[in-house]
Amino acid sequence: MKPRSIISFLFLITFFILFAPDISIAQVNESTEIDSLKTLLYSAEVDDTRNIDLHIEIANAYRNLNVDSLLYYASIANELSEKTGYIKGIASSTYHLASYYDKTGDAGKALELFIETIELYENTPKDNEYFKAVNLAAIIYERRHDYDKALEIYLIGLKYAQALDFKLDEAFLHNNISIIYDLTGFDEKALMFVKKASSIFKDLGENYYYAFTLINIGQYYIRRDEKDSALVYLNEAKPILYKDKNYYGLTNLYTNLGNIYRDEGVTDSALYSY
Repeated sequence: MKPRSIISFLFLITFFILFAPDISIAQVNESTEIDSLKTLLYSAEVDDTRNIDLHIEIANAYRNLNVDSLLYYASIANELSEKTGYIKGIASSTYHLASYYDKTGDAGKALELFIETIELYENTPKDNEYFKAVNLAAIIYERRHDYDKALEIYLIGLKYAQALDFKLDEAFLHNNISIIYDLTGFDEKALMFVKKASSIFKDLGENYYYAFTLINIGQYYIRRDEKDSALVYLNEAKPILYKDKNYYGLTNLYTNLGNIYRDEGVTDSALYSY
């Protein structure tokens, strides 16, 4: 796929890539919950599999707190999983090792391990970490402008999300596939996929993500110079963003509204939006 030629806008608009956040129990009550997991870890009653799972849970809890601790516990979990032949443990710990390199800026090593994670999950039941690995690997390919590879991985993930009825991950993947199609000039496919994502988020009651897809759809219509349609979607997103106090989304929303009003010559409304 060849990337489209992008026209520079006076004010930047951004299409939102979406995937499941790294919400761990540590974010709810950091030190208490990690201490509780460590107490369980060193309990005499813990068997080998539970020991590995606890190392992985602790690694996950440290993801947004301390990357060195993330690496430490994920490495132990990976080593123990290899020794015992615990495939799920190998796959999950490999994902967390990939996350460490992603967070520390080594995209090449992160991509290698995300791909390894995806391959390991071919031999164990897929879960949310599989779909996170799919999204994060594809995002790295996208950043490298290797859109063919990004799309290939996204579509494989979408196939499994649909087959296994992982509706939230299916929605994330539809949204992110739409961005690849947009970047490569397949406008109709881009709009079709983001609308499917939006519909799933709405059905699931996931208003936070639903609002972002409404903004994405509005931006597609702006590009098509269908500003009335764009305004419908952008204005639908507005009360959701205010309710969630989503200032990042609101900033993008009002930038888009400002661009529309500017192009229409409605100066006061454009200035108010900007």
